[in-house]
Amino acid sequence: MKSKYFIAFLFLLSSCISEESPFCHKNVRIANNSEIPLRVYRIDGYVSQDTTYAFRRNSPILYPRDTMLWIEAHYRDCLEYDLEWAQSHPNRINVNFETFYICDTNRPESVHHYSTRDSVLLDYNILKKVTLIDSNISTLQKKDFVITYP
Repeated sequence: MKSKYFIAFLFLLSSCISEESPFCHKNVRIANNSEIPLRVYRIDGYVSQDTTYAFRRNSPILYPRDTMLWIEAHYRDCLEYDLEWAQSHPNRINVNFETFYICDTNRPESVHHYSTRDSVLLDYNILKKVTLIDSNISTLQKKDFVITYP
């Protein structure tokens, strides 16, 4: 009987730890402080037999003066942990999870699958590139993980 209470306690404790706090962010917020609508893109992909397959993940339209939530961290992880891990493993083989491309809303009618990472970005008018891994984690925390455009 005691073991059931202990397991329930551990479950409750783990669910509390996974909540967002000033020291554990799960999401990035993107604020459009401009006068034009925007879209946010991220490149996802995988490597198979020395070939990188990439595809874009795009947000809905982010209208002027609006803010959107971009979910990033794994279920129980914090962005702070994920970014520290990424900074300590610079030679990892995967597509950057921490880079966002803020673009205008003009987008081509094209397929959602490309053969290279670079080809994904050729068709878009990139207004701002944000790479979280290049940012100082304490600076991101002070901004409450809010990225603004412009």
